[in-house]
Amino acid sequence: MHTERPLTRTRLLYLWIPLALMWIVMAAEQPAITAVISRMPNPTIELAAFGYAFALALFIEGPVVQMLSAGTAIPTSLSSYRKILSIMHALAVITTFIHMLLCLPGLYRFLAIDIMHLPHELLRPSYRSFLAMIPWTAAVGYRRLWQGVMIRYGRSREVPIVMYIRMAVAAVVLGVGLYSGALPGALLGGLTLTLAVIAGAVAAWGYTRGIIRDMAEEDDPDHRMTTREMISFYVPLGLTSLITLGVRPLLNFGIARGLFPLDSLALWPVVLAYMFIYTSISLSLQEIVIAQLHGRKELKIITSFVIRVASVMSVLYALVLFSPALQHFWFSALSQIPGQLFYLLPITLGMLTLMPLLSGIISLYRGILVSCRKTRMVTAGVLINVSAMLIFLNLGTLLFPVPGIYIAAGSYLLAFVTEVGFLSISTRVTISECLV
Repeated sequence: MHTERPLTRTRLLYLWIPLALMWIVMAAEQPAITAVISRMPNPTIELAAFGYAFALALFIEGPVVQMLSAGTAIPTSLSSYRKILSIMHALAVITTFIHMLLCLPGLYRFLAIDIMHLPHELLRPSYRSFLAMIPWTAAVGYRRLWQGVMIRYGRSREVPIVMYIRMAVAAVVLGVGLYSGALPGALLGGLTLTLAVIAGAVAAWGYTRGIIRDMAEEDDPDHRMTTREMISFYVPLGLTSLITLGVRPLLNFGIARGLFPLDSLALWPVVLAYMFIYTSISLSLQEIVIAQLHGRKELKIITSFVIRVASVMSVLYALVLFSPALQHFWFSALSQIPGQLFYLLPITLGMLTLMPLLSGIISLYRGILVSCRKTRMVTAGVLINVSAMLIFLNLGTLLFPVPGIYIAAGSYLLAFVTEVGFLSISTRVTISECLV
């Protein structure tokens, strides 16, 4: 949404902070869940089972993740909002059906054991967790769409409140579950995710009621998108997230083929949760780019802002590597991971140090491409990322007799480096054609 006020780094910071808070609160949910699971019976098994179930649910969630960007970029009128909402309705039905289909016991066992080579002791706890997450994807999609609308119409300061409500519900469910001990850890994790995101979706719906009532019936004909054009715009974005999140189960597959598979599978979701705290802040920059990019003048300011924020995130991430006290506080006192997993931690964390910076650069490039409606290039970048990751993952398991988590972390990092290289070239061409 264009504004007459000149864009400065200070104004960008003011606009971005509420979005960063939204992602921080969301990122805090995963460490909170793993911390509670770690304090319950059979922590290694339950952590590994929850990590697998969550990765599989994330894959199903893929098509709806970009509703935040779509909600920020598209709804210029009531008619355009209704079109993107109808796409969300269709995605909710499709993804929920797929999740329910995979909940068929025979199909789930075939996928987990025969395809993904999940250790047998993880089958039952991961299945219960996955079953509890059936409504999760649809709730995520609606929440993200409505939060995008809030950003589009200048209500970004209220966006974190939705996440505060979500976290409050998560805290209650986790507290009751930990205190009562009535549910096993992986099942409690899945149930917490589902109930919390439903609460967030309801809150986001409430905040957008007034915005939708005030929308004009029609937008400027010069900027109007037909339903077909809107589908062409969104499908590549949906595929982007589907492919990206589909990597999580594939990484678990690679981990299972390396040394010490059970320890690696148990530690991997804890490491991802820690990394996501920093990469999520970098990812939040994408919506700022989409909302504020109108020409080359803004691009220069936005680029400088994004690089600075993402660099700071990588530095903050790295602090834990050089501070045994911080490592002990986060992973032992707070996350309370089993002591026998600590031998894998330093190298894994070190390999992923650049991920916040790389995520910020990718958010910048993707934001530019979405603003210029070149969403197919976003998908191409992700396809290159995943292809590189699969190559590195397979080569790693064949060539290096090391713990599986090292292979996963190295493949993850190198794949993102490859995507940054591709997007830097693609974005340069797009800028010359799109921005004036």
